[in-house]
Amino acid sequence: MKKGFISKRLRSGRKSAENPVERITETIQGGKFAWINLQNPDRADVEELAEKFHFNALNVEDCMTKFELPKLDSYDDHFFVILHFPPLSQKVGMSKNSQLSVFLGRDFLVTVHHGDLMPLVDLAEICRTGSDKQRRDRLLGGSAGLLLHEIIDVLVDDLLHTSRKIIANLDEMEELVFDEAKPVARSIALLRREINRQRRIASPLKRFVNEIASNVKKFTEAEDELGLYYDDVIDHIDKVTRIQTLYSAPKRQTRCSECSP
Repeated sequence: MKKGFISKRLRSGRKSAENPVERITETIQGGKFAWINLQNPDRADVEELAEKFHFNALNVEDCMTKFELPKLDSYDDHFFVILHFPPLSQKVGMSKNSQLSVFLGRDFLVTVHHGDLMPLVDLAEICRTGSDKQRRDRLLGGSAGLLLHEIIDVLVDDLLHTSRKIIANLDEMEELVFDEAKPVARSIALLRREINRQRRIASPLKRFVNEIASNVKKFTEAEDELGLYYDDVIDHIDKVTRIQTLYSAPKRQTRCSECSP
């Protein structure tokens, strides 16, 4: 087996000690709202926003906690939600999740994260620089609820993509299981651990996305299609869950038709 066979199949979202995650506090102005993106912030950054928008002090603490359980708190003028996603770690089996904290009101969207969710980082880069003007206009031309959908959508798509990559690794490992010259038992066990970890992320995700879709309506001007957009995200989460359920058991009798792109 080639050295690094497993790790090379998964894109790394971790930063090395020589390349620490950049601290970014930026406000990106949309047509009807402001996107305030905090990447790897310190407490003062979050507390300053909390004072401006009157956020609950407990939600500020949640943002600064490295691992807080997924939750959604709804208020009269905004809601707060925490979601978990895998940061696409370089080493399979690593138990690290990445936390995304979100505040959404009628004219603002605040995202707080650690900079290791690359699809989100890429979206912020597009909106900041206009490198893809058409996509930037689409992201910022609607409501804060529509942008939040786009953020969740790319993260769920990445989760589905990563799950398929892990399954591809697992299938290749199991093809080699009878080759005595290539011990793969530990690699298979690590891949199954990774599947189970992602399953623990995906299991509550559907419920919270449904709650987000319900709460977004309170702070978004009439957008009839917004509910359909979130339904599409739910469909992708269901695909992830079906893949993970099928492949989490030690023995499989059937192959999953959704495991191929």
